[in-house]
Amino acid sequence: MQIKQAFNSETLKVAESDRLWRYMKLTTFFFLLRGWVFIPSLKKLRDGEPKEGLVPWASPMADDISLGIADDPLWQGAGSWLDEKVKETRERHPDDFRVNGPFCGEHKARLEVWYRELEKRRMAWCWHRSEHESMALWNMYAHQGVAIRSDLAAIRRALGLGEDWQALIGVLDYKRPDCSDWNYFERNNGMIMCLSRPFMFKSVDYRHEEEVRLILKLDSHEENGLRVTVDPTALLKEVVISPYIIREEQSVLVKMLEKAFEGTSVEIRQSMGRSRDCYTSGSGETYFTELLKPPVVLQGAVVSAVKPEAPGTLLHPLPFVEEKDIPDLLKRL
Repeated sequence: MQIKQAFNSETLKVAESDRLWRYMKLTTFFFLLRGWVFIPSLKKLRDGEPKEGLVPWASPMADDISLGIADDPLWQGAGSWLDEKVKETRERHPDDFRVNGPFCGEHKARLEVWYRELEKRRMAWCWHRSEHESMALWNMYAHQGVAIRSDLAAIRRALGLGEDWQALIGVLDYKRPDCSDWNYFERNNGMIMCLSRPFMFKSVDYRHEEEVRLILKLDSHEENGLRVTVDPTALLKEVVISPYIIREEQSVLVKMLEKAFEGTSVEIRQSMGRSRDCYTSGSGETYFTELLKPPVVLQGAVVSAVKPEAPGTLLHPLPFVEEKDIPDLLKRL
């Protein structure tokens, strides 16, 4: 799989060895141990995030952008296809104010429909770049879960996608949607960033997430996302147990996972945060250690989960095999 940087700016590039984190529920983590990850489409992300996709389309930026790209040759090449999509949207959804609103001209309607078509054909694997844990992300995504650490080199090795697949990587560029910022018009491979890669911009309200996105193409009929094979032993550098899980349960998870990853370089540990319950008595430690020994059946299940029968053997076909009529602009990362 080829991965290229989304931005020219050095501050928004992702180095091979940058520490990347994902915070997740235990159920999601065990799904990963079975050799699978679900990578959601931008449409799926937008359904769960109230401000996803509002930048750079939010007013008053949309007016500037719609005028700024109206005469762009690449945009014009998709014009007739987009006009047909706008017409369909207006006929089927006459109350859609973002396409039919009183202040929505043809250029702005095109932009809105363009993003809707784009978000069905791109999926984003979201990570957090940091040198340390984030209590904010523990609280939001993994209160009773784990955080996994990886890096770009490991992600490239671990994903079960063929060499012909292409992906983008970049740190999100956080913007104030109420201010004009002409960096939206930065060109990359001849394409205006706000037009070709609007998913790499996000409202400044999300800056605390320090989000890194790996973007891949997607067929529109898979509009919720794609389940992709992954090799967990190649992906994981470290697994950290949530500080909100009581210490004895943390210990059980650590012991099970250490057994499961025996012979690998994956580090398993409890969070550096303070445990919720602290037992200082030596006899108390012995009691809980014996009482909460990992059940053999459960431990065996976890061990086998980390060693799937045929990891990474299912290679997905390249996108857009069936979508013959979409413009080239939609096919280009």
